[in-house]
Amino acid sequence: MSVLRDRVLAYFQAESPHPLKLRDLGKAVGVPDEEYGDLRRLVRQLEHEGAVVRLRGNRYGPPDRLNLAVGRLSVSPGGFGFVSRETGGEDAFVGAQDMGTALHGDRVVVRLYGHR
Repeated sequence: MSVLRDRVLAYFQAESPHPLKLRDLGKAVGVPDEEYGDLRRLVRQLEHEGAVVRLRGNRYGPPDRLNLAVGRLSVSPGGFGFVSRETGGEDAFVGAQDMGTALHGDRVVVRLYGHR
């Protein structure tokens, strides 16, 4: 499955113009129908690792190409928080109004807007 993993990650980083459904991803990287289950398991693993994110409509893509960041949330007593990115880099600010149901220490995906 390592070869398939490399093909999927390379496709997302270099060629994918937008998030894809699993069937479309399988066709793009040349996965035969009988290996579709392997692809599904691999994408779930990649999602768990934060290498890909699942969006509305069960579409998948790499977070960095979608202006998203995956990381751990640190909440301040004032109700706002910061997401420490798993890939490193600057922490992302999350305003109190955008916290939703997330709690301190949760692993979250946030959409990045500008450099504030």
